[in-house]
Amino acid sequence: FLDKAAIIEEHEHNGASTREKQSPWRLATVTQVEELKLIITMVPIWLTSLMFGIGIAQLSTFFIKQGSEMNRKVSNTLKFQRLLCIGDGFSLVGMQEFFYDQVPDSMRSLGMAFYLSILGVGSFLSSFLVIIVDYVTGMQGEEVDRQGFEA
Repeated sequence: FLDKAAIIEEHEHNGASTREKQSPWRLATVTQVEELKLIITMVPIWLTSLMFGIGIAQLSTFFIKQGSEMNRKVSNTLKFQRLLCIGDGFSLVGMQEFFYDQVPDSMRSLGMAFYLSILGVGSFLSSFLVIIVDYVTGMQGEEVDRQGFEA
């Protein structure tokens, strides 16, 4: 479908004697079409990676707070550390490599923008998720209080 954007149709060719007279909006280069195809194929991967971005945002807020507040001692000699996120580090590097390698050299900055936008949008969605959970659990608590039970 997108390949048709790089084809000069017969009625366009006959009407313009030189390339300068043709509108740049009517014809795209093969490179532009291929770059657009790459971007379109990366969008589903970007969308599925948003869940990972939400998890990363949650790790940097909730779990660190929880880890600093809870008792992490199993015995007198064994204590769990706060950050056990080795897998997340590998995942972040893998996503960065994917979005950097899957685009041509001229579009590397766009690939990195895709990668960084996962973290930014994931943080936004994480905040939105916390607001929703707070609202829903707060409503249930008010219902319990109205019925005369202790929360």
